[in-house]
Parts: sequence; C-alpha cells; structure tokens
Amino acid sequence: VTCGGGGASIKFAKTGRTIDPEGSTLNFFLYPMLAWGVITIASFTLSFVQFEQTDSPMRSLGVAATVELLATTARFYANDLVMAGTAHHIPLGNRSDAEERLYLRARLHNTTEEMFALYESLLLGGGPFHLTGSLYHSPAHEPLLFDHTCLRLVSVHHTPPCVDFGHSHYYRTMFGLDNLIKHYREECVLMALEPDSALGTNNTRYQFIWDAGKYDLRGGLQTNTRIYLEDVQAPPARDQVIQICVLVLVLVAMVYFVRNIFLPWFQATNTEVHRIAELLAQLPAEIDMHAVISEHLLMGQEDELQGVVDHED
Repeated sequence: VTCGGGGASIKFAKTGRTIDPEGSTLNFFLYPMLAWGVITIASFTLSFVQFEQTDSPMRSLGVAATVELLATTARFYANDLVMAGTAHHIPLGNRSDAEERLYLRARLHNTTEEMFALYESLLLGGGPFHLTGSLYHSPAHEPLLFDHTCLRLVSVHHTPPCVDFGHSHYYRTMFGLDNLIKHYREECVLMALEPDSALGTNNTRYQFIWDAGKYDLRGGLQTNTRIYLEDVQAPPARDQVIQICVLVLVLVAMVYFVRNIFLPWFQATNTEVHRIAELLAQLPAEIDMHAVISEHLLMGQEDELQGVVDHED
C-alpha cells in the first residue's frame, strides 16, 4: 500500500515488500480536533480578557453605591440633628438632648467626610480600593459630573422638577454632580458646627441638605451608579458577541467536516468493507486443515524421494 504521505516505510524481510503508511485517515480526524482545540483556547482567552476588564468597574460600582448610601445617611443625620429635643425625634440611646446633639454632630461630620473621601477616590482614582477614576475610565461620566444638567429623576414618584433660574439652589444643583456634592459636603460639615439655637427646620443649611440631597443629589448619584453598572455589563456583552461568533464558526466547521470529510471517508470505508466481505464470501465454508497439512507433508516427502532417486541415477 503506497500513498504519498511521507511516512517512514516498513520493509518485510521475507517478501521484500514495503508498506508506506499514508496517514490520511489520521489527518482527517486529527486536524479538526486540533482546530477545535485552537478555537476553544482562543475563545476562553478572549472571555478571560473581557471579564478581566470588569474588575475595576465592579470595584467602582461598589464604591459608587456606598457613596450613595452615605449621602442619604448624612441627610438623615442632619434631619435628626434638627429634630433632636422635639417630639418628632426618638433618641438613638439613653442620652440627654445635649448628648444626643453632640453624638449626631459627630456622626454627621464623620459620615460626610467618609462619603466625600470615597467620592474623590471614585472621581480621581486610587484610594484604599485602587480605583481607576471616573475621569479615566469612561467618557460617559463627564457630562453628569460637570455639565449644566438637571440631576433629578423626574420619573421617580413625587419628584418635583428641577429648580428654575433665580432659585437659591440653582447654581449649586444645576451644574453637575461634582459641584453639587462639594456644596453638599460643605453644608453638612458646617451644619455639624451650628449652635443649638440655630438648628431648626428654617435653617437654610438644613433646607439645602434635605431638598437638594433628597432630589438632586440622590438622582445624580443613582445615575452615576447606573453608569458604573453599564460599565460592568459592557465586557460581558462584548463576550456574548464573541461567543456567538465562535458558535457560528464551530457549527459551520462541523457541517463542513461532516459533509466533505466524514461522509466521503465513511462511504469509502463502507465500500472497502463490502469488497473484503465479498472476497471472504468466495472462500469455502469449511477448510479441512488436517487434509491440507497431510497433503503438504506428503508432497514434501515425494519431492525428497524423487531427489534421492535422481541422485542415485
């Protein structure tokens, strides 16, 4: 059997015949498996790269949600500080009104500073969570942070429209989230230092903290968190497209393999099996091996006797 496969030939000493293994059948099934392995490794590598890109946005998403939570917490501490000593306030512990106000002042100040420290890490990067920074991560954050825009989510139930020009909160709430959160931090810190006599629902700092914090700041921070969520979802979405393309490629390759490689090989093998079966069918049903060997031995003995007679002659 000789089919140019380039394989090492095997020579039989008795017959002198050589067999050159072609290896084509092996190639038919080996190459598709190798291609499948290459496609699988490439697919997993691309998926790994895409999911690696979610690490920084995932950490930023957690910090953004924490900033949103701390801003709301500071607003409620400010509200409790104003209501302390009145029938509308329930003390958080067994403390006098003066001790309660002192406690709430410290909590308001610390919560506000913690919120702003995390926001700066979120904005500029670094910090304890080693963030990338909004300004360097995605251009979608910049309009929310610095542009003249309404931060309120008017679709939320009972949310009034943004304040008009001339309102006392206009310049602090309509020029980006960065401007608003810095004013919010300033008002919270200063309110924590207000004397007891200045605390009340008519306090301008309290009114800004409550109104702007409830509608503008909450809306801006929720939008900011949503943008980070979209940043987290973007790499898996790209990976989904890659996986769909790989699936289509594999299906096309499978159809090509079955139609152009496997079926022709199967038909040729089936034809060869039938040919061999037909050859075997031409043999006798039973072979008397004893008779065949005896006849062979007798023929050998007759040849030896004939050789002796010829020698004597």
